[in-house]
Amino acid sequence: MISDDEKKKSKREKERERANKRYAEEPEYRAKKLARNDAYQKEHRDEIAARQRENRAATREVERKRYAEDPEYRARKLASNMDWYWRHRDGLNAQRREKRSSDAEFRERLIERQNERRHILVYRLSKADYDRMLIAQNGACAICKRKSKRRLCVDHCHVTGEVRGLICHKCNTALGLFDDDPERMVAASYYVRRTRPPDSLMIGAAPEQGSMPGVHGCIVLCAQVGRFGSGAPAIFAAAAAPRGF
Repeated sequence: MISDDEKKKSKREKERERANKRYAEEPEYRAKKLARNDAYQKEHRDEIAARQRENRAATREVERKRYAEDPEYRARKLASNMDWYWRHRDGLNAQRREKRSSDAEFRERLIERQNERRHILVYRLSKADYDRMLIAQNGACAICKRKSKRRLCVDHCHVTGEVRGLICHKCNTALGLFDDDPERMVAASYYVRRTRPPDSLMIGAAPEQGSMPGVHGCIVLCAQVGRFGSGAPAIFAAAAAPRGF
């Protein structure tokens, strides 16, 4: 025996089929139906948008939970995402290049994210660590003590891998050209100093410390950028002694 609920369900299905057939075959009925739908959507736009946001939020929450708990679903989702990316890669890259060239704010955010990823991967230095170092240095280069309009570089020891501080691009380039070699830096200081009057060369002195001429300034410079260990006295003594350059 058919229950009342089943009869009602069968009746609704038949009415829906008749309505769909009429919608497909009668242009006037279709136009009236579309007009009523448009009027309803305009009148209840805010309510419809709120329901859609709630449905999307609920759907995303269910998908996140399933993604975290179901390895097979996660693998299928990743494969689907990668397949979609490779099929649309050229268009996505073109859009990204266009936005980067035309949107200064987007370009700054993108560069900031790239720097953060590089600092974490190369130096294991988080954004919070970088910001703390920058505050400790008063926003200035650890070597020349000058503030730069460009982002300061993360300087590290090429022997131990230890992060030493934040330096400007000029000082970073100088260290690279000297192969991070303290002895060559001291030799360069002596080379420059030998042709100048004794009081004309001021190197490596912080503003609050006053001037520091000649080799003594270079020693401070080397102490700021490197860790010498037990070999430091020999280097300093060699720097102080004249050489046959």
